[in-house]
Amino acid sequence: MNIMADMPTRSDGTDDPLLTDLVDAMGRFFEGFGFRHHLGRMWMTLYLSMDPMTQSDLQQELGLSAGMVSTLLKDLGRWGAVRTRSLPDSRQTWYQAETDLLAYVMSILKRRDLPHVMDLDREVQRAISVLEQRETHEARRLVRLLKPIRQLAAFYEAMTSLVIRLAAGPPESLKKGLRLVKSIRPEL
Repeated sequence: MNIMADMPTRSDGTDDPLLTDLVDAMGRFFEGFGFRHHLGRMWMTLYLSMDPMTQSDLQQELGLSAGMVSTLLKDLGRWGAVRTRSLPDSRQTWYQAETDLLAYVMSILKRRDLPHVMDLDREVQRAISVLEQRETHEARRLVRLLKPIRQLAAFYEAMTSLVIRLAAGPPESLKKGLRLVKSIRPEL
């Protein structure tokens, strides 16, 4: 089950540094979005694996405790990033990474990010309405400060909605949407 078993090993007997670096890079990527570093490492390990893996396999592969592996698998399951399987002649639960990456990202956008953005937008909108009734210098100053936050929340909501709609549509729609975005993307 070891994803790195068929890869060349270094003279010190450790696994291929290329895959180790990939697994660690995914950990940093997940961490950058507010998830645990090991969550990304585990998902990438499952994603690169040709076969389903058990908790014991993951424990050994990642050097994590049984409790940590169990917690991470629950988190990945909650976000739709892993699937469980039962295999014939096995009493263990086997795990595989979700390979429909857009479905996984859409799950996070819909369930984690978008509700917070929408909540912020509602509260800022409510505050602006109340402040506009006050007709004081301080109220006008606060409204000027809050309007860009509202615009940012509305922009995030619109972009998330666009991504979700493109991902849910036929593959050609997604390709066209990506070409459009790339054509207007500023150079970074």
